[in-house]
Amino acid sequence: MIALVVLNERPLGSHPDVHEAFEALVAQGVLDGFTVYPYLTRSADGLRDDEIAGEIHASARDTGAHLLVWMHTGRLRIPAKRVDDLKRLPTAPVFLYWEGDSYHPRHKPLPSPMLDLMRRCDAVFMPCGGAIVNTLAKAGVTEVRYAPSCTSGTRFPAIWKPRATFDYDVVMIGNRVRSRVPFRGLPGARDRARLVRRLQQRYGRRFALVGRGWEGPSAVGPCAFDAQSEIYARSVVAIGVNNSTYPLVFSNRVPIAFATGIPLVYKANPGYDLVFGHELSDVFFDGDDDAMRRIDELLSLDASQLTAISHRNRSFFDTALTKTLVARHVVDRGLALAGQRRGETGGAPAQPIDDPTPSAVWRGLPAFVRAARGVWDGNGPVTVDEDASLPRED
Repeated sequence: MIALVVLNERPLGSHPDVHEAFEALVAQGVLDGFTVYPYLTRSADGLRDDEIAGEIHASARDTGAHLLVWMHTGRLRIPAKRVDDLKRLPTAPVFLYWEGDSYHPRHKPLPSPMLDLMRRCDAVFMPCGGAIVNTLAKAGVTEVRYAPSCTSGTRFPAIWKPRATFDYDVVMIGNRVRSRVPFRGLPGARDRARLVRRLQQRYGRRFALVGRGWEGPSAVGPCAFDAQSEIYARSVVAIGVNNSTYPLVFSNRVPIAFATGIPLVYKANPGYDLVFGHELSDVFFDGDDDAMRRIDELLSLDASQLTAISHRNRSFFDTALTKTLVARHVVDRGLALAGQRRGETGGAPAQPIDDPTPSAVWRGLPAFVRAARGVWDGNGPVTVDEDASLPRED
């Protein structure tokens, strides 16, 4: 089986974790090969959307792709005729959409070209539940599944260790996000700003606030994406608040922190027990007072206790939140659908592939949407609201 990954990569090589994940799947024998098409790079080269669509078709044809994995295509508009041409290729490729950002019909609507492509896909993978599930179901997306935020343990190695002195007691990495339209503001952004004020008051310059848009004695400015490990290595505890409050969602700050091994406290969202189980319940806080209590408890621990927490966090990352594991989750579904398709046309169904990876809790979650089987939004069964408005261009 060959995969073609349509990736929002610019410049070339800026998403090494995706390449690493698919290389691992080839090494495991899950795939026979893969090709990455960096559509953002080609757009920056001056190609129009229809020209990009033509190159995607040519790449799928020339490589004999059986799976097309679309990743964060945003406003890239693939004409319906070109989608039809792709689906009519001799390999009859399965369309998979693997999205890394969370969306909401009001706070952060899906771009309409993205929704148009999702409704033509065989399966869509989202890092969140909630209201967007209703939007996708109403738009005609026939299968929606969960795929959490993830990262590469190679890109973010386990470099955190207790030391005699740290530069900071507490660190938060995250931008200050504001909206010029009040009702479009992300609800978690207000929680983050409020907590930052408490942290600055309590810890002063022992608190490092890393990101754009912040002011005050704790603000140290933004950092390069790959520099997060080094910042975590200089701090005792990391804290985070997600901008989105939707079920199951968390930013890639969580897997990055777990990968580096730093003790973490993070604002809870609904459904986290379905992703992290009970082993990591001490990580997630409900309110500002709870956050302060958890931080102070971690700051009071000795080196051996902090080391045990660090090893636990990294171990959980290795077994649940690596990019390779989540890519395997996405690709396995595509292979199953390809096998069903071959079986329906008289071909031999795909053989099951032994899974060498441990089972993450979240892999047991049911599909949010399955054709003719109703809708589940990450909290429980819901009824599709036929009067709900579809997302508009943002």
